[in-house]
Amino acid sequence: MDFLEDEVRRLALEDQVRVFPGGCQNHCESGPTMVVYPGPTFYQEVDRTRIQRIAREHFANDRPVAEYFWQGPRVPGRPFKKPLPDFRPAGRRDDGRKPEREQKPRPRKTYDVDDFKW
Repeated sequence: MDFLEDEVRRLALEDQVRVFPGGCQNHCESGPTMVVYPGPTFYQEVDRTRIQRIAREHFANDRPVAEYFWQGPRVPGRPFKKPLPDFRPAGRRDDGRKPEREQKPRPRKTYDVDDFKW
């Protein structure tokens, strides 16, 4: 956290970037992880070298570093999948907003005027 905060300060990004500690991500085998919002963009195996590059490219120039994206737990003897070229979380529209929920028709009930309670 301290190194990340120092890097944000060094790049003079304090007005654009806020650093907050997070809770458990439930995948310790992926090494230290980082989530960047808006997005979210998930990074794994974050170390000082990766933090410097993420800060320089993603924070300062709005270019997420695809090769550091979280790709699931590392399985011994099996390499990670290739990074996704266009990272967009599942279920999001092209403009980044959540899809609108389908409106289910409400059942129509008929009441006499006396049935209403005001």
